[in-house]
Amino acid sequence: MQHISKKTFYYLSIVIVAMLPELAGGKLEAWCELKLGVNWLPIVLVIALLVIGINELFERLQAAKKSQEQNNQPAPKPEDISDFYPKIKEYLRSRYQSRIDQKLAWRQPVNLRRLPFHFAKANTANLPFVKYDGDEVKEALAENFEMGNGRLLVLGDAGTGKTTLLLQLALELMKTQPQALPVVVNLATWTSKFTKLHDWLLAVLPAETGANKTLAIQLLLEKRLVLLFDGFDEIQEEDRRSCLDAIGQYGIDARHRYVISSRKKEYLEVTTDAPVYFPIEVGHLKIEEIEADLESMGHKEPEALRLLAAIRQDAHLREAVQTPFYLNSLQLLFAKSKNRQDFQFKAKSLKGRKQEIVERFVVDALQTPSKQANDLEAAKRWLGFLASRMTRNNKVVFELVDLQYDWWEWGRWQRMGAGLVVGLIYGLIYGLVYELFGMLADGVASGLASGLFSWIDILWGSS
Repeated sequence: MQHISKKTFYYLSIVIVAMLPELAGGKLEAWCELKLGVNWLPIVLVIALLVIGINELFERLQAAKKSQEQNNQPAPKPEDISDFYPKIKEYLRSRYQSRIDQKLAWRQPVNLRRLPFHFAKANTANLPFVKYDGDEVKEALAENFEMGNGRLLVLGDAGTGKTTLLLQLALELMKTQPQALPVVVNLATWTSKFTKLHDWLLAVLPAETGANKTLAIQLLLEKRLVLLFDGFDEIQEEDRRSCLDAIGQYGIDARHRYVISSRKKEYLEVTTDAPVYFPIEVGHLKIEEIEADLESMGHKEPEALRLLAAIRQDAHLREAVQTPFYLNSLQLLFAKSKNRQDFQFKAKSLKGRKQEIVERFVVDALQTPSKQANDLEAAKRWLGFLASRMTRNNKVVFELVDLQYDWWEWGRWQRMGAGLVVGLIYGLIYGLVYELFGMLADGVASGLASGLFSWIDILWGSS
């Protein structure tokens, strides 16, 4: 019996128990009054609730036992779950494309250069960056990945677009290597408590791929994964060395392919010899390239000309946009039909201007049509709630598709309040029903008893 039909059965049982003496005639009702007293109806209902509750508890214990037995079963054979791979790949493809579409870096050129293997000890100042436009960068990334035998290191300063490059590489590998399953995973949740990379992957892969733990185990066993490790610099400083060691152990198997991305400074503070074969660096954009692109886009993207005028009038903006993060943020801000004067930039330094850009972007993103004074504070509280749930679920990047019902946790008083409200509603409903049958008093009593059952049911279901 399904959950909803079971509840319906319980409620109908209560109604039948309450109406049975009246339906059976005066003798049964008189017998109940003689044996149980005048207030016999609540007693009968409480007995019925106890029977139903014991039955429900027994069923839940049986279900828990069955679930435990299923979890102890060996992982299904590859041929049993092969149909899931296309679904996972399509889910990832859609997700990564959506994230790229929310960024504007793909509309700008990308500057990449290949570094010597021992680049930390070499003079790289004269190594030129190569400009890649549009889809060229995806092809260049895939080429570098193959040249590195599936072991690539991507370095760059903050905001240069390393995450976007990993997303583009993932989409390109999905297209050119049908058997591979590229997955972008953020390393920020790594800690030294994970002795093996395998253990950490089992904690993060289900959320990243939309698969259950059993399927995640199978993905690891089949060697289909191409792991794109993003944000090495976001790991706690004391845990970075252990992460590289774990990746190195993972890389002992030649079939394991992966990419590590990091800020250059934080990477060099830990090591100069990561378990990779080929390092590349993403550089800042050149202002001449930015201006040329904004001017060429002006006929179809109105914000491009407004932004172009702004960076020619503001030296700090001109320098800030050479980092893709700030360029993207400004493009989104100027797309709201605003000019430079509307943002009231006041900082006298590049650092201050960058902070102002972030602040204006956050305020603009959190604006609501109601314009109520407490909207921003309410948004901050909800963002704090989402951040705590992301931490609990080993997630760093949030999308609406990640939001699940179990992210909300009911407190004891919330459960009691909800139970009382439901009990009152059921009491009124049953009271009205019994009034139609001329049994208002019995109806209210049975309704309140049914409400008590609903309250207990909510407490059980939320625990």
